[in-house]
Amino acid sequence: MPLDVLDVSGQVRQMGALLVQRRAEQAARLRLLDGLLEAYATRWDELADLAETVRTRVAVPTGPLDERRPPPDRPAVYTALATDGAEIDPDRHGGSGDYYVINIGRVRIPYGQPAREVELGSRTHLGYTEDDLFIVDPRDARRQVPLRDRHLDALRTVEELRALADLAESDAQQRPPTEPDPAQRAPLAAEAEQPAPAVAFVDGTLLFSVLEERPRDFLRERFYSAYVAHLERLRRAQVPVAAYASRSRGIDLVNLLRALCDATPQACDVCGPAQAPACALRGLTDASILGRDLSPWHRSGLFRVRSNVHDPFYGLHRVYFFLLATQQEIARVEVPEWVAQDAALLDRVHATLVDQCAKGFGYPAVLARADDRAVISLSDRHVLDTLVEQELARRGVAATPSAKLGRKQVRTV
Repeated sequence: MPLDVLDVSGQVRQMGALLVQRRAEQAARLRLLDGLLEAYATRWDELADLAETVRTRVAVPTGPLDERRPPPDRPAVYTALATDGAEIDPDRHGGSGDYYVINIGRVRIPYGQPAREVELGSRTHLGYTEDDLFIVDPRDARRQVPLRDRHLDALRTVEELRALADLAESDAQQRPPTEPDPAQRAPLAAEAEQPAPAVAFVDGTLLFSVLEERPRDFLRERFYSAYVAHLERLRRAQVPVAAYASRSRGIDLVNLLRALCDATPQACDVCGPAQAPACALRGLTDASILGRDLSPWHRSGLFRVRSNVHDPFYGLHRVYFFLLATQQEIARVEVPEWVAQDAALLDRVHATLVDQCAKGFGYPAVLARADDRAVISLSDRHVLDTLVEQELARRGVAATPSAKLGRKQVRTV
């Protein structure tokens, strides 16, 4: 039935009062943590040692907790690459058969390079064959899983990174060798026209989180292996890649701090003396803890994510992150290890994000354009349904929806 606005309005008033109270409680919990953060600000190596003993996913500090890095100069010439994706799941209530759609938006924007053109496009894949619709265990063909829901999300994530690696490789082919032969150097005017360094972006995270609950499963092996292979393609193309999470809810550092007291408030030096009814870390995020004093465009120190799930698969692509203050929010930026350990690449990512967020009114412009190209609208879905139904009708097959869907389309008492 339609939303009962009168009924829900009373609940909204109650929720508003609770949200105000929750904000005040969060501020109080942050004050409780100030002493802990100050005590461990320069003892970060102790926290790093502790992180290696914790079973849950945690952040491993690589420097002082209060480290702050100012923004490098914004680049005038560079190429920004980005991809984003959307999908349509198989509809079990439709009458046109099982199929899915993955649409990947691809964007390349060369800044300060008037001779190069902007690339804005998308590639659409219709999955309908048996190989498309099922994931089969290569060791036991009797084990097969339908490709839908979170498994389709996993495939879309892999395809986003595949498209990003494609863009990076094509861009790398246009760049000059890293160390050209001095005897074969072109004139300076020609060098100025050569393609600029590129930076690649994805929305969200590099921590491929789908299927984390299925260790050593053939599904995990299938998706993680392909994902890491595309990260390696980006490394070989010498294009640093970063994942940008707007208003991050990450809690990797929170998990590490919680390990200090084993999540027992009564025994904790922070919560115990204050007689806190619950853990002071409850409801907090890494951004709320470390982002309070970040100046606009500055970033926090670098943290490595230690994960029993990801590390065995990722190898030299293990994920690091830092927090970046824009003028609107605290974002989380993730990079693979080979970017994190190269100061020049890390500064390139930082400087490019500052420029991109300034151009995009607080959000990277190239990612916004990739999202525009990836979105599948309701009209797009209707057009696809119509095309499928017409093709089936041309071949003498009627598209018969389920009784539930048919009933929803007819109003009776």
